[in-house]
Amino acid sequence: MLPCHGRGRGFESRPDRFSIPDLPRLYARCRRIPSGECGFFIIRTTFDPAARRVNESRLRHTGYFRLRAGSHTFSTARPSLLLALDSMQYRRLGRSGLQVSALSFGSWVTFGDQIDVDRAAECMQVAYEHGVNFFDNAEAYANGKSELMMGEIFHSKGWKRSDLVVSTKIFWGGDGPNDRGLSRKHVLEGTYAALDRLQMDYVDLVFCHRPDLHTPVEETVRAMSYLVEQGYAMYWGTSEWSAEQIRHAHGIARQYNLVPPTMEQPQYNMFHRDRVESEYAPLYHDVGLGTTIWSPLASGLLTGKYNDGIPEDSRLATAGYEWLKDQVLIEERIEKVRKLSDIADQVDASMAQLALAWCLTNDDVSTVITGASRPEQVEENMQAIEVADRLTDTHIDSIEAILDNRPAEKRDWRDN
Repeated sequence: MLPCHGRGRGFESRPDRFSIPDLPRLYARCRRIPSGECGFFIIRTTFDPAARRVNESRLRHTGYFRLRAGSHTFSTARPSLLLALDSMQYRRLGRSGLQVSALSFGSWVTFGDQIDVDRAAECMQVAYEHGVNFFDNAEAYANGKSELMMGEIFHSKGWKRSDLVVSTKIFWGGDGPNDRGLSRKHVLEGTYAALDRLQMDYVDLVFCHRPDLHTPVEETVRAMSYLVEQGYAMYWGTSEWSAEQIRHAHGIARQYNLVPPTMEQPQYNMFHRDRVESEYAPLYHDVGLGTTIWSPLASGLLTGKYNDGIPEDSRLATAGYEWLKDQVLIEERIEKVRKLSDIADQVDASMAQLALAWCLTNDDVSTVITGASRPEQVEENMQAIEVADRLTDTHIDSIEAILDNRPAEKRDWRDN
């Protein structure tokens, strides 16, 4: 039995108790979410087996709780329950009209390297149930196997395509002389191959995975613009490009009446801040740049799991990723994570949830890409939405005092 406080517009708030079997043929995921001095449970649901998702829920004070999933209605004598399907927030991708879930799901490292398609499907299902609509991928991930797995999962789930925002990234497509970089040839052929692996007619987002020093930027901009104009992608963007390079691409697009980049995918976390918070700052206003940030947990460091060594099932223990150790296992940072854990306790959160929530407090972040190798990790990550709401200015100040790495603000010389 789980306590639940019903709360909603037009509904009386009073406590009741219920058990999961009261919702026949329905899975329910519950978690406590403090709200001021009171609290309530959000019950996340998915209808089994045929309905794609629960479409509508109503609370009726007739002695029965009624839930409608498509043409099906289930009832239970628990009139003071409020069913809330999603607490996911959605943000515009920069200045575009596209709405992306504040927390998204990516496949880097895990798909094909750590987990098989069945486990990947379980993780994606949990993310989808929690309102995630953006799923991130790249041609380079597991040498294309990641896209094959995600495409198979999309196909098997039968989720409505318009409910999804799917990405790929182009740069590393193979070992051939034209299989890498951002030439027109590879941008087009790489995207076509990614679409075949994903079993899709188009992706919503296509990224230039890195800047290509050997290809004229104009050639790349023309190729990416072509993909959008021909319907192979809805928007294009960059990943780990400098502000100067992004401005250059925008200038070329304006000069030749081409489609400019909409978004950038940079690394951003408590230990990696300068580019997102400082270098890109003028671009948010000037060109309406959106950001789909990656590595919010600093390759797992900000979960606290490396505080006492490297677990055998962790990313740093995965073959082929030994190069990450030197970047991640820095004793000074590990000590800061230990101190940050105290603040996580103060807001009733795990260290991972605190790190994700901290990223969400940045309004210039369109979406935070999360990854997971187990469904339980996805569940934990999704709760960062509520943790972000619980962070006060005092908490943020305490975090900044521990990190001691806030980018310097530009000096206003008129204040001399």
